[in-house]
Amino acid sequence: MASRDAVGRILERNCNILKAFGAWRRQANTMDDIGGLHWMRERGFDFSYHTHVTNHADGSTEVWCYDAGYRLERNGNVAPLGAASATAPL
Repeated sequence: MASRDAVGRILERNCNILKAFGAWRRQANTMDDIGGLHWMRERGFDFSYHTHVTNHADGSTEVWCYDAGYRLERNGNVAPLGAASATAPL
């Protein structure tokens, strides 16, 4: 079990990675959504840690770390949300 401080650092790192993902996603001419998840993982995103998750009736899921998140559509598309969709790269 990670300490409270360790969890806070992981969540902050995930939030920063999501913000950078939003900038990267906007710059990519073509986007392979599996590549987007791989991109986040390569930068150290820990998919086990998030602040909240919302499941929608259409089958999509939103995963958030504070004010940045991503939406995973039922068809596999991945899109940045919140601060992730409007922030400049790290």
